[in-house]
Parts: sequence; C-alpha cells; structure tokens
Amino acid sequence: MIRRRPYLIFIALAASFVLLAPAPAFAADNVADRLVEAAGLHEAGKLDEAAGIFACVLDDAPDNSYAACQLGLIRLKQNRRQSAARLFEKVLEHDPSNGFALVWSGVLHLDAGEDDAAHDCFVRALEAEPGDANAHYFLGVMAAATGDRSEALSHFRAAQAAGEHVDDPEIHFRLGRAFMAEDMAASARLEFERCLAIAPGHLDALDALGWLYLNEGYVEEAIETWHRGLDVSPRDAQLRANLATVFCRQALELQESGEAGRAMLYWRKAQRFEPNNRAAAFYLRRLKRQQASLDR
Repeated sequence: MIRRRPYLIFIALAASFVLLAPAPAFAADNVADRLVEAAGLHEAGKLDEAAGIFACVLDDAPDNSYAACQLGLIRLKQNRRQSAARLFEKVLEHDPSNGFALVWSGVLHLDAGEDDAAHDCFVRALEAEPGDANAHYFLGVMAAATGDRSEALSHFRAAQAAGEHVDDPEIHFRLGRAFMAEDMAASARLEFERCLAIAPGHLDALDALGWLYLNEGYVEEAIETWHRGLDVSPRDAQLRANLATVFCRQALELQESGEAGRAMLYWRKAQRFEPNNRAAAFYLRRLKRQQASLDR
C-alpha cells in the first residue's frame, strides 16, 4: 500500500513541504539580510532559529508579509495552528490578495472542518492569482471529497497546467496522487516523473510510482523503482515491504505452477527484504518438508 491516504491529508501532507512565499524587494539591507538568513534556516529545518529571526523582523516591521507568512508556516509545522492562523489573518488584514496567506488559511480551515471558509479562501487566492496551482489543487480535493469528479478533474488539470514549469516537487507529487486516486494512470505517472526529475530521492513519489507500475502489470519496473528508493534510504520499511509483497506474489505463482525450486528462491528474496514475513516463512517450511519427503 502507498504510505498516505489519497485525499483528506491536508495538514499532514501540506506541512511536509516548504512553500516559500515569494520574497519581495526589501528596502533595508539589514532586513533583507535577516530574512535571507531566516529563509535558509527554515529550509534547513532549523525552525526555532528561523522563527526567532522572522519574529524579530516583525517586531521592527509589523507589516512585512513575507516574514509573517514564513513565521505562520513554521508555527503550522510546530503544530501551533492558532498562532499560524493569527499570522495569516494579520497578513490578509493589510494585504487581502496575498495568495500564500489565503491558501494556508484555507488549509487551516479545512483542518478545522470549516469547508465553506476554506473554499472561500481558495477561490479568493485564484481571483488574486488565476494560475495558483495550490489553490486549484485544494479546490480539486474538496470537489473530489464531495463526489464531484468533473469539478475535481477540472481543478486538477488546471493545477497540472499551472505547475508544469514550477520547480516544486511537492506540487507534482500531490497531483500525481490525485490523478492516481481517480484512476488516471498516464497523468499520475507524468506528475510523479516530474516530481522525481526535480527531486530524484523523493521516497513517497518512488513508492507511489512503483505501485502505479505494479497495478498496470509492469512488475519489473515497479521493482526497479522501489530499488531506486532503497538506494536513497536502504532501511525504508515501506519500500522493503513493497518488494517483499511482490516477491511473495511471484513465489506463490511459481509454487502453484509446480516450480518449487524457483518458488523457494523468491520466498527467500521476500525474506531478504522482510525477514519476519510470515507467508515466506510458512511456505519455505512447507516446501522444505516436501523436498525432504521426496529425497527419502
């Protein structure tokens, strides 16, 4: 199985990527230097240090939308949703068309079950920037969740067009998952490949692309894709379980066709990736007993 649920994953997925608000032209060199430093710390995952600098900038320049948006995103990652919401609301008070703040406010409303308020935020984001891939994506998610497949696909297609030249792997990964959930394999594969072209070690994309290949009958391509993931993270439990699952299927097919010797090889392959795999252990014991009885 793919490691995440397909649709209602708003905060869990959204908080895992860094959507940086576009940096404006700064008037003061000192402010510019501090914001560049904070952005670097944020990207490096040093959230507390980055938050401290963004907060200091806001003390000196309360209307700095960039600092407020980034601090809001950090607060969200720190699971401080109310603080994040207040920061985005503050941005929208003096900059009502700020697409970044609108999208993240919408995400927070979704997390709180406030669908109407979330929908309003995403629509306003599109009014401010018609090509906002994230706003289209989340509107597509909302439409899919209510069963409106036509509207969902319309938004996903718009997000795909808007994100085609965007160097954000997460946009392409999310779209790939959305298309995969709608059984649109070709579009899903395209988005996963776009994601991996930007971030070759994106484990979730490699996980999902492997399942896409497997579901289409391309077993060797699936195995190769998951091995690419293990090259990045050799102990990744999900990828190892995927490979064990495939080798178990192949072993069982061989066993049922009477090829016991080859079946044992594939059961052992499964155990190599998942040593505690019960099916592999069970059938290996059975095959060994059968082989021993034949040798007597």
